[in-house]
Amino acid sequence: ACDVPLAQQSPAAGQTLAAVDFDRVGNAFAVWNDNRTGNNSIYGALFTRLSSQWHGDVSIPGSSLPAASAPAVAFGPVGETIAVWAAVNGGDSDIWAALRPATDGTWFAPVQVNDDSAPPAVQERPDVVITRGGDTYVVWEDSRLGDPDIFWTRRQRGNPAWEPARRLHPTSTGIQLQPAIVADGLGNVHVVWVDRRGVQSLVMIAHLRSGSSTWSPPEPVGGSLPPSAHPANPSLAIDRSGNMIVAWEDNRQAATAPDIFFSRREAVPGSTWSAPVPLHDVAAGAQRWPALAAFDTVVAAWEDARLGDSDIYQAWLKPDGSGWETNRRINRDAPGAVQSHPDIALDPDGNAVIVWTDARNAGLAPDVYVCYRRGLERYPLYQPLILR
Repeated sequence: ACDVPLAQQSPAAGQTLAAVDFDRVGNAFAVWNDNRTGNNSIYGALFTRLSSQWHGDVSIPGSSLPAASAPAVAFGPVGETIAVWAAVNGGDSDIWAALRPATDGTWFAPVQVNDDSAPPAVQERPDVVITRGGDTYVVWEDSRLGDPDIFWTRRQRGNPAWEPARRLHPTSTGIQLQPAIVADGLGNVHVVWVDRRGVQSLVMIAHLRSGSSTWSPPEPVGGSLPPSAHPANPSLAIDRSGNMIVAWEDNRQAATAPDIFFSRREAVPGSTWSAPVPLHDVAAGAQRWPALAAFDTVVAAWEDARLGDSDIYQAWLKPDGSGWETNRRINRDAPGAVQSHPDIALDPDGNAVIVWTDARNAGLAPDVYVCYRRGLERYPLYQPLILR
């Protein structure tokens, strides 16, 4: 189904900021912030390919702490699920993780993965990935040293303990924000984030080879962006061939509205990032919060106000990587409501799940909505023409 509520609706629910991921056989798991009981908790639901239905819609035990940022979720190679989120505990915001093994579907108690015990510092905006080898990586914004920086930790397969948290880029200066992490088919992990130094802001990327503890020197995506770009909310995807796509919210044309720009680097030794260009096919209205997913191809979802209020749009990358196919509006409600903060996942057969925050139900708090789009919908269906 497409454009339907994912969670139980309630006048006081306040369901927001959903995230979603697919496993390798076509099951999906979504998490979101939920206030239906009066306590802000992290809720989750499982989509099974066999039934083509969502199941669960229940809170993660132990997650009822004031949530400070959107949760993130990842599937592992044997069907395990991990959810991470930021929550206030003891006066400061920390990063929490909970594991749901594939064996019985029962969540383990959440554990704190940032290890600082200094005076209150803000940890927020976590993201998570599990590699094919079963190692789990978490990244987040961390202000324990003053300005926000990117920290990371890892839990290796078979080891219940998280490694001590470390700065991803120990010699960075300025402010480091909004990390996003993915793993490639070889078990290497890659992180993009926003680097702000005075009037100059960049989208940076670095990678960590499987089993290593030393990140590559960060490099800018798309070259040196103009100061007016002021990028935000980067997203990263790597297709099965190893081609990389980064998209971000870009303000260089702020006289009109923010746009989504993207840059691509092919999986060829010595290749460089392409010059950034807009993702959209209609330059109208504010376009924000890009989300990317990849398998054989790459798919994007984002907020788009080309019709006035923010809607959720989606597009597939063209086969040659040069641009995007026709942008399609996903939500089907009448104008007047705001849809925001999408996330998207793609299964091995090209089927996509998109989740987002939706305020269409007047008088109620926002809800989480979902759309399941089959890969075949990418291609138009032509009716046969009988010649006589």
